[in-house]
Amino acid sequence: GRIEIHQVGGDLDPKSPLKINLEGENLSAGPHQIQLQQIDDIHLTNNSIYNIWMVGEDQAGNSLISDTIRHFTYDNSAPVLTMRHPAKNDFINTVLIAYENNERLETAQMTWEDETTGEIQNVGLSGNELLEGLKTNQLLQQTPNLIDGHRYTLTISGRDIAGNISLPIVQNHITYDITKPSLVVDNLNSNDFIKSSNVSYRISEKLAEAKFEWITYDESGKENVITYLLSNELLLA
Repeated sequence: GRIEIHQVGGDLDPKSPLKINLEGENLSAGPHQIQLQQIDDIHLTNNSIYNIWMVGEDQAGNSLISDTIRHFTYDNSAPVLTMRHPAKNDFINTVLIAYENNERLETAQMTWEDETTGEIQNVGLSGNELLEGLKTNQLLQQTPNLIDGHRYTLTISGRDIAGNISLPIVQNHITYDITKPSLVVDNLNSNDFIKSSNVSYRISEKLAEAKFEWITYDESGKENVITYLLSNELLLA
């Protein structure tokens, strides 16, 4: 008897059809398992689609053609996941996620580890979250309960339908911050008279950007706005 494997779709397999002659114990009655990768010259092509069946005859000469198993995809490559947002050292104030996977997944999981307390929250992906492609500004069906001011390590990993497991993607030092910054001007008050445009101020945390606006009025009452952007060294708490 023999097993025949014929490519019917997907990536081209130049060696199709593949024929495996059965010998010895593989011809005896009962269940059998054959490791194709251990047979010389039998190599399936990744992302090819195949039909497989068996033909043979018994010792009395009665012929056999098995049912055909149709359209199975051979996939021996691990899925590739990419985390787009948040990235390492990011500051976030929502749990919106952006990520990409190169194929549909069977399962996937995001793990948020609190770098302060060590607490771990596992978030499983489901439904459309497992489909191939880029997901942007995604609010997952399951969301973690993050603590304001804490830093987290985010890990994502997945398994495809064939059982291949991706490499874990790790982004650490992600700060969850939902507290508004405060800025206090120390040397100016409303209706003051000043002889210098110097400003002294205090801020509660390092800022991403900030600016002062001086609003002046000419004799006709027309408003003029002068904007001063603070440089990086002036954004520190």
